[in-house]
Amino acid sequence: HSLIRKSSETSFNEPKGRLIFGNDFESANLDSVDEVTSCSEYDLFIRPDTNNPRYRMWFFFSVRNVRKRQVVTFNIVNFSKGKSLYREGMTPLVKSTVRPTWQRTPSRSCFYYRCPRRRGAHVLTWLHEFDEDAATYHF
Repeated sequence: HSLIRKSSETSFNEPKGRLIFGNDFESANLDSVDEVTSCSEYDLFIRPDTNNPRYRMWFFFSVRNVRKRQVVTFNIVNFSKGKSLYREGMTPLVKSTVRPTWQRTPSRSCFYYRCPRRRGAHVLTWLHEFDEDAATYHF
């Protein structure tokens, strides 16, 4: 079943720590999610840009149902562009309902590369440790 749920949906039968993703808000572009490793690694697929279906260069989604101190690996596996600021050291931004200011993910935990397992597709991988379990996070 899908790990993407509506923001208004408050009850779900997922164990704490199995992330629930959201994409039902302005500018969200998360298309689908595959759980690679239970509660710790997720492959994310983003929708193409509205004005050009060949472009997939940015992302915006939410996550909830996390555990405090849970470390998760996110892989955006369908970027369309090799030249990216992620290759130059830029890292994803994150904010939460308890920490509403955008903050950068540490550069030591963010990687942008061509993935042989995905036929040379450009992949952005980063690790994130959640600091509050009752919060909703946006990336």
